[in-house]
Amino acid sequence: MRVGKESVFLTGVSRISAAAVIGFWMAAAPAYAQSEVESGTGEAEQEESAVGRNVIVVTAQKREQAIDEITTAITAVSGEELTARDITDFTDLQEISPSLRITGTGANGNISIRGIGTSVFSTSAESAVLPVIDDLATLQSGQALDALSDVERVEVLRGPQGTLFGKGASAGVINIVSRGPTDQFQANFNGQYVDDGRLNIQLGAGGYLTEGVGIRVAGYYNDNSGFVRNRATGTMLGGLQGYGFRTKLRLEPTDNLTLDINYSHAETDETVAPPTYRVLPPNTGLPIGVIANDFLGGVQPGPDNREVNANYDSTRASNTDVISLRGEYDLGFASIVSITGWQDWRNETFNDFDGTTAPVFFTPDGITQGGPYKAQLFSQELRMVSNGDGPLQWLVGAYYADGETDRQFTRSVNCCFPSDWDSTAGTTTTAIFANASYMLPSRTEITAGIRYNNERISVEFLNLLPSNNPPPNNQSCRQLCTGESSDDVVTYKLAVRQELNPDMSVYASFSTGYKGGAYDITSGFSPSRAANPAAPETVDSYELGYRGVILDGRAVIALTGFYTDYDEFQRQAVVVPPDPNDPPEFRLTNVGSLRTKGVELELRTNPVDGLQLNGFLAYIDATITEYPDAPCYNGQTEAQGCIDPDGPGGSDPIQDLAGTRLNGVPEWSYNIFARYDFDTPSVPFDPFIQADWSYRSSILNDFLGDPDATTEARSILDAAFGASFRDSDLTLTVFVNNVLDKSYNSTGGAPAFHPTTVETNNIFRDQGRSFGARLSVRY
Repeated sequence: MRVGKESVFLTGVSRISAAAVIGFWMAAAPAYAQSEVESGTGEAEQEESAVGRNVIVVTAQKREQAIDEITTAITAVSGEELTARDITDFTDLQEISPSLRITGTGANGNISIRGIGTSVFSTSAESAVLPVIDDLATLQSGQALDALSDVERVEVLRGPQGTLFGKGASAGVINIVSRGPTDQFQANFNGQYVDDGRLNIQLGAGGYLTEGVGIRVAGYYNDNSGFVRNRATGTMLGGLQGYGFRTKLRLEPTDNLTLDINYSHAETDETVAPPTYRVLPPNTGLPIGVIANDFLGGVQPGPDNREVNANYDSTRASNTDVISLRGEYDLGFASIVSITGWQDWRNETFNDFDGTTAPVFFTPDGITQGGPYKAQLFSQELRMVSNGDGPLQWLVGAYYADGETDRQFTRSVNCCFPSDWDSTAGTTTTAIFANASYMLPSRTEITAGIRYNNERISVEFLNLLPSNNPPPNNQSCRQLCTGESSDDVVTYKLAVRQELNPDMSVYASFSTGYKGGAYDITSGFSPSRAANPAAPETVDSYELGYRGVILDGRAVIALTGFYTDYDEFQRQAVVVPPDPNDPPEFRLTNVGSLRTKGVELELRTNPVDGLQLNGFLAYIDATITEYPDAPCYNGQTEAQGCIDPDGPGGSDPIQDLAGTRLNGVPEWSYNIFARYDFDTPSVPFDPFIQADWSYRSSILNDFLGDPDATTEARSILDAAFGASFRDSDLTLTVFVNNVLDKSYNSTGGAPAFHPTTVETNNIFRDQGRSFGARLSVRY
């Protein structure tokens, strides 16, 4: 049922919106009379907790649950708050959940939680963080790395979710719930323009056409200008044009049966912003005898350099279609839920690999690479979920998925390491699972979950190079090369939650996780790789949590401690050959063991009427605990730990990475959000001001530990002011991103074919100050 007008920023804890950015909400929080909560089927409703108070309802654990009842760390964010904080793309979600980090786009994207992600080239590898969109688990995480449109809420579950999600999810789940039909006709429009060349438009409308028939239609359009100039072509790189639409048709033929038929389509075309030169000493020579200064084309290296000089513009294009049927039948004591899905994702890339105009390897146009990429997945899930509010809550289910990812890859060069191949990675998952919780009279809740998962993977690889010109690192598979493997695993979770009083609770949990094996599908594929895929990852995770309402209801707090071990971690290892004229090799392998431990603090306060102060703090200590024979990074000396077991002059130098910092993880990160809503009854609008401050400590970018490949610490301040017009549901916002005009360049180390004295930047769109305006209208 519909519960009044939805509002994201309301004065008083008693009026905090549904699925706000603070991850945990207590059962003791007073009723938020003007908020709106969407269930997994899209219908807005408020749920009462076991102790009689209204709380946020989330569905990331495959049943409707009050968020305070979930014994795992979770952050829930409403669609309205995403819009108010200028979060329009999937990659922006890391700004509201600092334990989450998202880098890259498309097939090269990487999502990590608490330091753990999957950054590999192979299409056979699963993502450690599983994006789930409207109850459908994605086959490739790149499918999710686009615009966020008509979102009801986003739920970020941190830590392994191996009981309810068997396809990946060894580090966490990002559950995206889009809006569905509402009882009353409802429409919304959001449009914004930023002076850096961003235009974003979103709209949606829906309601019931007649009794038992509802529909919602939504769409978006993005047109973003580039921010890195290619002097050779005159193009501004980093630009993006995209559009998409979604339809949800709801049929209620009987009081007990609900059917949702969903279809979505999205297209994106972008030019990829490559690394720029940060440090390039004069007269730098490349291994092939080219002087770097000869191809700069007027580019001035430096920390603020936003120019490159490359033969070609790197591009990416993607096309996504998703069809799903969700049926729910109410038996009274329980509900049966069936979800059938079909996903088709097509992605094509073209990359100027060397990023210069130099005749790399004596090829006038240098090295280019890329090709088409197609992922298709059929999935079927069936589950039975208990109804009612008794002490025992349970669900049982079964899951089947059959996916296939095709990739064609071509690297153009006249010598040394050309590539031209076609591959297919197959995966089939069959699983059964169960989860139950029981509340004792002492207000002690015991939860247990278990999942049996059978995973079958396969590979087909065809080397298309002419037989008289094989690359030196791929002497086989010039005919079709195939492989098959399977694995069975049982994962489980045990948790205990104790209500200390109606306002406070604590919990402890132990859970296991799993990520399936993967084939190393790269240009060096061979019969040996087909026979020996990388082993599955396994996870053991411990978590302690506290949740409470303090300061007479003026503050809600959640404190989480975690300790997680990952064994047989899958990683793309870069093997640097001893001869600097030979190209590096990229190999998917099990590098050993990792450990992440830390503390997360979430806080939402309402110290005085009209003022909100929200914060999220994360401390993450992520280290490699076992990797005794890791390759050395480029230029590493014996004093820095690089040794050769064969003695001086040997060809296989290695290092021991045990105890070293894991790459890609800031040790400290936090976000502070403040907003003040003025109460102005004498005029028809209510003004507001808000500020958003985020911080990330320095990040090591190189898994092998190259200290020169480090992203410096950065602090970013965003600010906005505007007014909400009470009678028209219209909000006008003027905002400034990166108020202090801070630069937070990523030092990427030396690129391919360059000496170690060269450093590059990875430029981001929001490195400079920008101004914009946003108009939001609801009807």
